[in-house]
Amino acid sequence: MILNPLLSKTLVSIILMISFVESALGHGDDGIKEHKKEEKVAVRIVPSKSSILDSLSIEQILKSKQVPDDVLIVTCSLSTAPCRGIAIGLFDSNGSQIFSSNTGLNGFVGFQGLNKEDSYTARIKSEKYIGEVIVRSGVNQSLVGVRK
Repeated sequence: MILNPLLSKTLVSIILMISFVESALGHGDDGIKEHKKEEKVAVRIVPSKSSILDSLSIEQILKSKQVPDDVLIVTCSLSTAPCRGIAIGLFDSNGSQIFSSNTGLNGFVGFQGLNKEDSYTARIKSEKYIGEVIVRSGVNQSLVGVRK
């Protein structure tokens, strides 16, 4: 059987197009490439001396869900509500106050550059409320205050 040359060229073109489409879109590839979301890695430099953490740093640490070994975050609450604007003192094992910081709207205070091996006392410093807890760094510690 002899084919018309024009029809023959058309068939060859169609076969080539089908081959190209199959190779380009074959194996489940729809031609749309997924863009992987790049993960951002936050690097935190361990301070050379102890200091109070600002609220933004505390939020970043809490979002990471892993408190560094030299960091202590105290979550203060009064019954079911967070302590707001309450002074929290951090005392060493000898009872000397190292730092004092006020809680923000969420009831958090944070300290960094602490020694994981040492014990500390976090204490509410208020005329209306009392509460304290013995802590070590590397945790988010709850501190519940009550009315005096």
